[in-house]
Amino acid sequence: MLRYVIASHGTLSEGFLNALGLFIGELDNVEAIAAFVDEEPLEKRVAAVLSRYDDDDMIVVFTDMLGGSVNQHFSKMLSGHRKLHLIAGCNLVLLLEVILGMTDECDLNFIRSAVEKSKKEMVYMNDFMLAAAGSGRSGEIDE
Repeated sequence: MLRYVIASHGTLSEGFLNALGLFIGELDNVEAIAAFVDEEPLEKRVAAVLSRYDDDDMIVVFTDMLGGSVNQHFSKMLSGHRKLHLIAGCNLVLLLEVILGMTDECDLNFIRSAVEKSKKEMVYMNDFMLAAAGSGRSGEIDE
């Protein structure tokens, strides 16, 4: 089964999970790890989450930022888990794309494509609106 973990500094991961629920509904294969919100070490929290999964489960982990301590912790675990996939710098578009688009198997090309697509969702709107006004367009986004 595909499992998803959203891990962040503070409660950002819980906010992402809440937002996903608005779009998708209740998700039994997605959980959030809010790091550094209490005295429980991140290592212990991660171990507890991963211990609940079967050896056959594919696990896709989303972290809030590349190089942050949460991402560093999961990066160290990649060599020991061939069914663990780690994506840094997640946003809501990426979460929706991957969780709604993945099948029962982990498609690495799909993950790569979803990451590229989510990058295009980051736009400085001041420039976007100026460019749209200059072109006579109403601000629609090119696909």
